[in-house]
Amino acid sequence: MAPTLITQLSNSILLFPGQGSQHVGMAQAIAAAYPVAKAAFDEADEVLGFSLSQLCFEGPEEVLTDTVNAQPAILATSIAILRAIESELGTAASGKSAGNVYVAGHSMGEYSALVAAGSLGYADGLRLVRARGQLMKEAGESSPGMMAAILGLDEAQVAAICTEATASGGIAAAIVGSVVFASGGITWGAVLIFFFVSSSALGRLESAPKARAEALFAKGPRRDAGQVLANGGIAALLALGHGIDGGAAWWPAFIGSMAAVTADTWATEVGTLSRRPPWLITSFTPVAAGTSGGVTAAGLAASLAGAVLVGVVAALVAPQSAWVPVVVAAMAGGLFGALADSVLGATLQASYYCERCAQPTEATRHRCGATTRKRCGVSWIDNDVVNVAAAIVGALVGGAVVNFG
Repeated sequence: MAPTLITQLSNSILLFPGQGSQHVGMAQAIAAAYPVAKAAFDEADEVLGFSLSQLCFEGPEEVLTDTVNAQPAILATSIAILRAIESELGTAASGKSAGNVYVAGHSMGEYSALVAAGSLGYADGLRLVRARGQLMKEAGESSPGMMAAILGLDEAQVAAICTEATASGGIAAAIVGSVVFASGGITWGAVLIFFFVSSSALGRLESAPKARAEALFAKGPRRDAGQVLANGGIAALLALGHGIDGGAAWWPAFIGSMAAVTADTWATEVGTLSRRPPWLITSFTPVAAGTSGGVTAAGLAASLAGAVLVGVVAALVAPQSAWVPVVVAAMAGGLFGALADSVLGATLQASYYCERCAQPTEATRHRCGATTRKRCGVSWIDNDVVNVAAAIVGALVGGAVVNFG
């Protein structure tokens, strides 16, 4: 029997890649040039019962990167290339190793290595990784989670970064709170406290749909400085304006701004708990939970409740204010602000796609560590920018209701 590639590469290692190496068009040229490589894809098509070769060669990319398809695609491509190399060397692909030759693989690539070594049949390997991908997908959907690799940093450096990230939100909150309390006293400060306390409480509620939705967000549940300033920065500026000139017009604008960010936050926290899929506000088509611009009935109800309660708190702590105008200013500012947030999220906010995980996301770098590609929107308009815009809309509407109503 003629020696195989493995026996010819004595004292060598064959290393096979894992998930993330897939791409549309992979091994297409090799399959066209080498009949044995094409035969490997033909066998994969027959074993799996669908045209895996067409998926590898033509896509679409979103379907290829689904772990159910990516794993057998990478295995088939690896074996096709191996057989092409053996054909080029004029050998038979028996898959039997000899001498000091080793095969290894990264993650799913271990299965390719087992097939290359002859320890696992090619057809069995295809069925196995297809089932492995299905089980991994089901496990990820029932218990969502993320994993990231940290390279080149020691434990102390990682701990310092985590502390700094958490501290940035605390510092920003202290600045916003200090400005509001110093300029407006306990009356203005109570409204701000209500927002942060109620939003944090709702943020602790958990469910499987909410976990899947949060996986799409650019930032985690802990507020950083950008998030704090996006939600409370406009309110702090309005409070500062009141502190400087003492005018009464600042108060309803402040209420409208706080109602807007409260309504938006409550809508997100409660809406992502819903087991019913949201619908996109611009087209009324169903979208995945956590998609920017997606709304639910539960979220809309929570949005209204949050806005009204901001008005109630404001009326309670400011007895000199008439109840009805204050509550109406909060309700109008909250609803229009939250509406602006949803519309901007659906139209202008940048949206990205992680090809490794086959998931949409708001982040330029996904939690798996992969760099994402932009699907739509304006690059510099992220969720923080949208929140600032919503706060401004809420302030304008709240101020207009009382000052010009």
